[in-house]
Amino acid sequence: MVGDKVYAAEISSQADDYRYAARDGLAAEVKPATLADDLVLRCRSVAAALGLLFAGIDLRLTDEGHWICFEVNPSPGFTYYESATGQPLALAVAQLLSSAGKDATRVAPAVATKETTIRINPLMSPAEEPRAPARKSSAVEPHGHNTKSFRS
Repeated sequence: MVGDKVYAAEISSQADDYRYAARDGLAAEVKPATLADDLVLRCRSVAAALGLLFAGIDLRLTDEGHWICFEVNPSPGFTYYESATGQPLALAVAQLLSSAGKDATRVAPAVATKETTIRINPLMSPAEEPRAPARKSSAVEPHGHNTKSFRS
């Protein structure tokens, strides 16, 4: 995410970590993706709750069709994704920086109160949230399974 713009990339790989797929003799495909409007709103909400105008949000789509957020990176390395997808990320960052002090929208950090809390997984709707605490390994697919990850 850069400001209010969302640039999503879909990553498909059989590797445990797509960044090292070639080292393990596996492929990793990175391509531009489009996220559903409700998911874009949830990503924006997460970034706003964390007070971030610039973030890399790592998501995983489960076989059951549920989205899992496993990282919100406040200092993402966008050059890799720009190179792989052709999305204008550097330009978007430059425009965000050049608008600072003019009319850029500043995001205030969230304050937790009884009325506002950040969910364990803010990308899931309340109906999708697990009843028991999610296990740390729930976002990681077993080795050898095709996984689809998304970064926005």
